[in-house]
Amino acid sequence: MSTAQADPLTTKQTNIYGVPGRLIDMPTAEVAPDAQLSATVSTYGSGNNQTTRTTLSFQMLPRLNASFRYSAIGGLVPTPGRPTFTTLYDRSFDLSYRFLNEGKYHPAMSIGLRDFAGTNIYSGEYIVATKSFAQGKLALTAGLGWGRLGSYGSLGSTGTRKAQTLGQGGIPSYDRWFRGDVAAFGGLSYQPTEKLGFSVEYSSDAYDREVRDGALDHKSPWNFGVSYKASEALRFAAYSLYGDEIGASVTLTLNPRNPAVKGGLEPAPLPVAVRSAQSAADLGWSTDPARRASTTAQSQETLSALLEKEGISLHAMSMSGREAHVQIRNHRYDMRAQAFGRTARAMTRSLPASVETLTVTLMTQGVPSTAATFRRSDLERLENAPAQAMREATTLSDGRRFDTGLSYHEEALPRFEYSVSPFLRLSVFDP
Repeated sequence: MSTAQADPLTTKQTNIYGVPGRLIDMPTAEVAPDAQLSATVSTYGSGNNQTTRTTLSFQMLPRLNASFRYSAIGGLVPTPGRPTFTTLYDRSFDLSYRFLNEGKYHPAMSIGLRDFAGTNIYSGEYIVATKSFAQGKLALTAGLGWGRLGSYGSLGSTGTRKAQTLGQGGIPSYDRWFRGDVAAFGGLSYQPTEKLGFSVEYSSDAYDREVRDGALDHKSPWNFGVSYKASEALRFAAYSLYGDEIGASVTLTLNPRNPAVKGGLEPAPLPVAVRSAQSAADLGWSTDPARRASTTAQSQETLSALLEKEGISLHAMSMSGREAHVQIRNHRYDMRAQAFGRTARAMTRSLPASVETLTVTLMTQGVPSTAATFRRSDLERLENAPAQAMREATTLSDGRRFDTGLSYHEEALPRFEYSVSPFLRLSVFDP
């Protein structure tokens, strides 16, 4: 079991800002599973006062999370001298780092920057601690916040903080970090079942500008939330905010370390053909030019036929007494490892027994890309071993290193090719 899976403060849930955590508006010291990418859309308010936040959050390292947010904020009054608007569109970036993992007697602790290079609309910094109880079902959070997170119930100040917005943003506002009023926040989350969760928090965000402009009535610092896990990839949440508004969010997650589809529905691959020790030492075919040419041609045709049944085309091939290199075009498998593995298995059933080193290069749009090199004896020995064992015995490299001395298969000869496919373009900056 990995550390991330064993950590009770690892969660796929995000808050209303779209960052990992089981509270509502406030940060926690929780992290997402390593390499998780989540997309959260949250909203609260109605009519001209509606605010919607769309956030992409990525767990870059087990302790480091980065988020990009695009917000449509309704109900704000334009700053004098700036262009007028009915909805303010704002982008912001967040970073959080867990500098202390949870122990038996101490909490996990994180430090974070919210909107650290934006317009200062959501700017805030925090230091937060979270401790889990009851086998991770209960989590208690307490922290100190600056900026927006220090605007309600100030405990003191750590210097002067500039208050004006920063034009169109894009420049780190390091001269404001951890400066100005500081306030405490906290919360409690409870996960009674695998699918259902509840949370309550005391917020240190006064929503000063929203209150000033009439976009929100801050009646209470207390927020309440309920979340529901529809599947491993889909979560919903609803919130009661500041005694005045109702909010909701939906989160989609994916993780390349844990793909939703772990295998295909295609038939099992060919078994590896195991050589005898005597046949593996026979190099006689490679010493006679006529026999070498005949054996190479026969091996190429046999391999091409085997690969065709696997949805793979043989592009080119070279072979000597101890080594063989093939270039392939993969037409079937989304996972490249499947194409490499099935090609290597087919090579054990079509090449002379003396060939020990097998290299497979994947062709992409006619260009050599990744090459995987196997020892045939490893394939024979590890055929039924865990996949990780074969992965450790495989060498990956640039396929262009092997792009010499090849005999091209007749199917690979130059010909006119075309394709038509749709595409999507993502725009996250201007409406």
